[in-house]
Amino acid sequence: MTGGMEKRLHPTKHIHQDRLMPHPLPVRARWQILKSMKIIYLTLIMALFGFGNTKAQSVKKFKEPLNTAVFTTKFVIEESKPITYVMHDSDDGAWQFFSDDEFEDFESIAKIVGLGEIIKMDKSILELADMPEGYYAYRESVNSKWVIQKQEE
Repeated sequence: MTGGMEKRLHPTKHIHQDRLMPHPLPVRARWQILKSMKIIYLTLIMALFGFGNTKAQSVKKFKEPLNTAVFTTKFVIEESKPITYVMHDSDDGAWQFFSDDEFEDFESIAKIVGLGEIIKMDKSILELADMPEGYYAYRESVNSKWVIQKQEE
């Protein structure tokens, strides 16, 4: 330094053109800020152009409360078999959820649970939320699309 005078620097400050300036951000902090800005930028671009629309953003909802009693089987509840057949009764508006398992006596395998429990087990059930009374839906497997048809009278 000039004139034999030394300036003592504060550990978090440095000299820049004869004035004290805050020490620059560490490299790691700068990268984290840039990464956050990149995520925000990409999110805005995706929203602007409609990218990233998922089923979760356009999920249907049942008009019935989640604690509505629905019919299912021990195969679905106890054995976690996939639901492949859903019926919305025209008589009383009741919902029924079945797997591919065959049975002769429904009363021996019947279970009554809340609608919310069925949805927790299989979120694709929400695709059927607006299925009218008197209709049923089926699919070949959990990866197949639901096919909806009117029940015969």
